Amino acid sequence: INPPSPLMGEGRGEGESVRATTTVVEDDITVTSLRKHVGNIKRQEALYGVVKKEPEEEKDPILTSTIEIMHTSGDGEVTKEWLDHFWKNLINEMKKHNHTVAGLLRGCTIKSYSKNHLIIEAGYKFHKERLDDMKNRDVLLSICKALTGNEMEIKVELRK
Repeated sequence: INPPSPLMGEGRGEGESVRATTTVVEDDITVTSLRKHVGNIKRQEALYGVVKKEPEEEKDPILTSTIEIMHTSGDGEVTKEWLDHFWKNLINEMKKHNHTVAGLLRGCTIKSYSKNHLIIEAGYKFHKERLDDMKNRDVLLSICKALTGNEMEIKVELRK
C-alpha cells in the first residue's frame, strides 16, 4: 500500500485529491469567483456576440484661460500690491506654457514697471539667457498684454 500523500486526506481513495482553495480577500474576490466571471463573459459573448464600443471622436481641446485684465487704481497709479499681484499672475500663466521658465521667474524680480515697459531683474546669467530666448519672450509678451491690455516692451537685466 502506498503511503498517503499530503494532498490526499484520510478516507479518500487513490484517485481522489484535495482541491486547492484560495483564501478570501477583503472584497470576496477569489480565483474561483474570477473564473466564474470570465466564464459568464464568454457565455454572453457566445450568446449575444462581442459588443464593440465605438471609439469616441476626439474633441479638440478648448484652451481657456483665466486671465483678466488687471486694472490699476482710479488715478492710474501702480501700487506695490498691484505689482505683486501682477507678478504672481504672470508666473501662474507662464506655468501653463513652460514650467521651467515659470520657475526661473520665481527667482527674478521686477526692477521697474510702467504702462508700456517692464524690466525684469534676473539673478543669474543663465536665467537672463532663457528669458531672452525668442520663444519665451513671445509668451511673456502675450501674457503681459493679456494681463494689462497694453503692448509691452520687456527687458531682462542681470542683477549686480
